[in-house]
Amino acid sequence: MSLYQTEVLCFSGKHLLGVVTSASQITSMETGENVEDHLRAHKMKKKVLRKQVRAQHTLMRHEGIECVSHATQSLVIANAGLGNGMSRHQLHRIVENYGTVETLLMPPNKPYSFVKYESTEEAKKAFDALNGKEVTLEDSDQNIVLYCNFVEKGIILYLSVNFFHSTSLLFSSQVVNVAKSTLV
Repeated sequence: MSLYQTEVLCFSGKHLLGVVTSASQITSMETGENVEDHLRAHKMKKKVLRKQVRAQHTLMRHEGIECVSHATQSLVIANAGLGNGMSRHQLHRIVENYGTVETLLMPPNKPYSFVKYESTEEAKKAFDALNGKEVTLEDSDQNIVLYCNFVEKGIILYLSVNFFHSTSLLFSSQVVNVAKSTLV
């Protein structure tokens, strides 16, 4: 057990009346080992939440996509994009640890990626494990923190079709015709 002491200054208008000291015993279980660790964890949770909201706004601004509050099979992972230096191979190795990855979409020059898992449970597991997780980029040894949000299921299919279509236009008209016939 540890002793937790508080001091309260008592004022009447501008005049200090006195200091009241209160002491109470708090077990380490009640404080979660110690107060500093609890405060540090609380600040980190607030920071992750702020960064999640910022990532939602970025996604809305860049793609017009809204994140959802309920769990789906699809995640957007901020700071895990080609624009941040994350490679497709590295991201795939990270996300496959939490389930079967059906789709991994990394738009060029964007700071985020989209992942669709086989099930909602796998996506929840990835969300819980990756949100706020610090990873080191392979090529630069730079540390980045990942921030996750759920997106609607169909949005990844929509993005992958549009991405494939716009990318194919750059290569040849034959590829575009093949892509259109397979999507219809």
